[in-house]
Amino acid sequence: MNRLHKILTGWKADKEIKSNLLKNINQLFALNKTGESDASLQLKETKNIFALVKTNFKLEQLIELSLTFSNQLLIARKIKEAEYVLNALLAEEIPDTIEAEIFLQLADITIREYRWDECLRLLSEAKIIFEKHSDNFGRAKVENLWGIFQGERGEIDLAKDHFKVGLSLLKLNENPELSAELESNLAITEIIYHNFVSAEKYLKNGLNAFPDSEDNRWLSEMIHNYGTLHLHKKNYRQAIEDFDGAIDIAQEINHLEVLTLSKGAKALALIYLNKVDEGLILAEESLKMAQKINDKLATADDYKIIGVGERIKENYKKSEEYLQKSYELNIELNNNLNAAESAFELAILFKKILNKEESNNWYNISANYFESIGAKNRLQSMEDTINSI
Repeated sequence: MNRLHKILTGWKADKEIKSNLLKNINQLFALNKTGESDASLQLKETKNIFALVKTNFKLEQLIELSLTFSNQLLIARKIKEAEYVLNALLAEEIPDTIEAEIFLQLADITIREYRWDECLRLLSEAKIIFEKHSDNFGRAKVENLWGIFQGERGEIDLAKDHFKVGLSLLKLNENPELSAELESNLAITEIIYHNFVSAEKYLKNGLNAFPDSEDNRWLSEMIHNYGTLHLHKKNYRQAIEDFDGAIDIAQEINHLEVLTLSKGAKALALIYLNKVDEGLILAEESLKMAQKINDKLATADDYKIIGVGERIKENYKKSEEYLQKSYELNIELNNNLNAAESAFELAILFKKILNKEESNNWYNISANYFESIGAKNRLQSMEDTINSI
């Protein structure tokens, strides 16, 4: 929001027009915080804002505001509104470099909505344009999103390769925000592998690269990733402290995805600290948020977290139901990583209720995935856990 205000206040224009624009933008983003769920109203407000800018300002200003506006809409999980702005801008007479930037944001949208084929097409088109202009920064942004695409599908080894290529394309100290995001994304891949030393190195690099930011989007994500590292290292109290920090920033900037994920992850840390009832309440809260913003991967993750909590409470039937729902939804979304994690929790469940055959079946599903990506440390941790039951 601060970026939009800064752009508008810097423009020389009629004060009343600028005032109306700021008022309309504030009203649109306030709808999330007040619980307003009228999608048609939000889209209508978005169209009015775009039309107002197009009518009263130059094309260069329309481009500048629209790209920032759509980005802020994505942070607030207003997917349809962001997609409208981007497609409306794409219909204007704009340079191909701007088209490439639009393709990147549209690709981001398709990742969130699991429109995989469309995402690949958009990323490929953006890459062609950036390569034509020898724009390594643009190419690095493509590699970052391509890595996120692979990661969302659970193809972690491929994601890692894209993030590394992205970093290699950036010059030292060039765009520290993107460098920070790439380092942080690489850290997540190492956390998945349980390569914790490498993960911490990447997180520190990302934090050092992180610039002063007006919306703190990347900072909230990086703090969440630190929490994820501590959660996997079983340092649950530190993880809770990290997730609380991410939650505070995400609430401040209305970053609903991080807010949802951090609440769910904090819930899991509470459950592992035997604060099971408190954790389950928070997990249910995260689940409601995930369903409200239609984040299906977060929904599947919350099903898994609730399943773990119910297992610890020895509500085994309920636990199985939630873990099965998590596994099935992840399979539906083609996310092999999350499906493998749900399968492992099912393996633990069936080991606890002395169904060895079913436990082995689920364990093999999980282990086969982690073996396929070469996650030796993760496999060892899984083996230690299942053998301790």
